[in-house]
Amino acid sequence: DGYILCVMGPFLSDYKNNDASIFKHCVYNNEQDILNWLHDDDVLILDRGFRDTVRAMKQFGFQVAMPSFLNGRKQFSLEEANLNRCITKVRWIVESVNAQLKQWKYFSQTIPNSSLCFLCNYIDITCALINAYGSRCVQDIHSGNEMATQMLQKCQTTHPVQLRLLE
Repeated sequence: DGYILCVMGPFLSDYKNNDASIFKHCVYNNEQDILNWLHDDDVLILDRGFRDTVRAMKQFGFQVAMPSFLNGRKQFSLEEANLNRCITKVRWIVESVNAQLKQWKYFSQTIPNSSLCFLCNYIDITCALINAYGSRCVQDIHSGNEMATQMLQKCQTTHPVQLRLLE
């Protein structure tokens, strides 16, 4: 629904600390009690930057949904393309909330080192303000089941052009 539940960090960003390694660190160390938020067979909707976490998340008992890679092919199969669109649509809300954070001038620019010790507090305050006064990405959370059913049905549907090509 677009509410921010928790914020972890800041983390040093370099070639060792990418999204995947930070996420694994948070799960392995149960940062902010994250493992009690997640349940067996929960589906983690991830972008491709988290590809290195897939094996670890499956070991924890979570299912992972992530857009496919082309792996040298020129295009995806119809099923892969439909699934990728479905995953991207579900992930949209995360990207939308990230964009709301970056609308704050302070977070849209380079942050000086002298304020790093206050950064966690600034982010927590900003997230609380977004939760309290920001516009919701999803207005009617009860329509989510209906929308999910429609999306899954569309994933199973063969496109008319594909049928014509097969004939």
